[in-house]
Amino acid sequence: MQERILIAGAGPVGLVAAAHLARSGVPVTVFEGGSTLSEESRASTFHPPTLDMLHALGAAEPLSAQGLKAPTFQYRSKKHGLLAQFDFGGITDVTEHPYRVQCEQSKLTRILYDQMRGHPNFEVHFDSPVVGVTQDASGVVTLTSALGY
Repeated sequence: MQERILIAGAGPVGLVAAAHLARSGVPVTVFEGGSTLSEESRASTFHPPTLDMLHALGAAEPLSAQGLKAPTFQYRSKKHGLLAQFDFGGITDVTEHPYRVQCEQSKLTRILYDQMRGHPNFEVHFDSPVVGVTQDASGVVTLTSALGY
């Protein structure tokens, strides 16, 4: 069996890590407990440094196209109204994405999955929850799933 990096979960973090590794020549297998990519969204804000990282994967632009760009960030209260405002235009010298994007995480996972599907170093197994982790004396970690890895 070919040595691979095994990742538990095909959420945003798992698929971003898998995409970086696979595109760097490292074979990756992602085990996802669900039968498909999750529709659940636990967060929806992508900040400039994250967008810069996703740009390197070719995912920032399709994500931005599906979300709402926010070029400013405001703090408000019911009692006092606008308390402070940050204009992301002030950081254009340090980011290619001087804005935040409001978009569901599930859209990012689909973008990454669609881009990586068929890549020779990338595979995903659905309906394959990770059920155990062991380590032998040499330090090699073995993940165990329904597939028996």
